[in-house]
Amino acid sequence: MNLETYRNFVKIIDAGTISAAARELCIAQPALSHQLKTLEAAYGTALVKRSARHISLTSAGQILYERAKRMCLMEQAAQEEIHACIAGTRGTLHLGLTPSWPDSELADMLMTFGKAYPHIDFDICEENSDQLLTLLDQERIEVAIIRRAAPLPPRFTAPHLVDERLMIAFHRDLPGLSAKAGALPVTALEDIPLAISRGFQQKIREICQSAGFTPRIRLTAASRYLPLRWALSGTAAAIFVGTARPDQLAEEICCCPLIGPGLETRRMVTVLRDRAMSAVTRVFLQYLQEQLPHVKE
Repeated sequence: MNLETYRNFVKIIDAGTISAAARELCIAQPALSHQLKTLEAAYGTALVKRSARHISLTSAGQILYERAKRMCLMEQAAQEEIHACIAGTRGTLHLGLTPSWPDSELADMLMTFGKAYPHIDFDICEENSDQLLTLLDQERIEVAIIRRAAPLPPRFTAPHLVDERLMIAFHRDLPGLSAKAGALPVTALEDIPLAISRGFQQKIREICQSAGFTPRIRLTAASRYLPLRWALSGTAAAIFVGTARPDQLAEEICCCPLIGPGLETRRMVTVLRDRAMSAVTRVFLQYLQEQLPHVKE
């Protein structure tokens, strides 16, 4: 028995008569009566009690009516979910992020996206930028938000770019740096113990060497978590990439931009160039473009 027959059976009961249901369904009354008789023959019992003005359910008909309504609702729900999936408002976003604690801007952006699209789930991989590019290549994720000093390999593209720069965070009691500085030149880093993330190690070495000195790097880590922890302890000055002061830094930590050539960088929203993106990923990229004014094409 096809689902249309069950839908029509529900309509007959809801309308109260076969003639009224036929008018609502735009079906000839004899054809609808035939469908009802076919149902009764299939189940081997009467499903309705007929009268001149009304049609009512038998006990068997009540069972079928409830089940048929449920089937119709399931079909409607399936259609709605499929349409939402096609539109990109339902599904799973397979996203790669660098483990860049603390990063309230990115966390807030993901939460607001989640609230705007409550039927989209998140599957997030947290790795360094090079590992995320590998996951993109393997099609284990669809989009990666990375920070990278070197150009992207040609098989990748970055549809959205966020301007950032190198920042420095240090305890106000760390010798050699002024707690009152609104910005620091690269030359101020000479002889200062530094803690940095591995992705920008080479870039920082090159910038400092161009300024005439070799940086004293005490800690290199996979993310900016440990460098910022070292800054909190007063052990070293942390160099990290960002657009502003991380809001989780303690008050005794000074945070300001570094001044000098080559210190600008970008956060790249990266995808595989020739891969067809899912509807969910397209919705996410469009959301970034609309919600973040500093996102650039």
